[in-house]
Amino acid sequence: MLSSQETKNKKIHNKEQLQIKVNEIWKEVLKIDKVDDGSDFLSCGGNSLSMMQLFLQLEIFFGDEIPFDILVKDGNIFLKTLVDVIWDLVGGVHCNE
Repeated sequence: MLSSQETKNKKIHNKEQLQIKVNEIWKEVLKIDKVDDGSDFLSCGGNSLSMMQLFLQLEIFFGDEIPFDILVKDGNIFLKTLVDVIWDLVGGVHCNE
């Protein structure tokens, strides 16, 4: 188990690692077993409450506010877009896991 200092210094080094972590958070929030790059939040069973839970979990993990307005398109979030936007905003991030 990592100490709190080691955990705070954990870093995602590439987009693939980011994709894996976002997938984990997405599945945890929606209580589902599988997602793919083409997944969209509403089709996977999401709603407005679970969307807010998703953003809260992302903010906790990345330690920064994720811009809700950039990610939500027509009331929905697409997994690939989410990963792309987060990488552009905080690529090579330190994580609060």
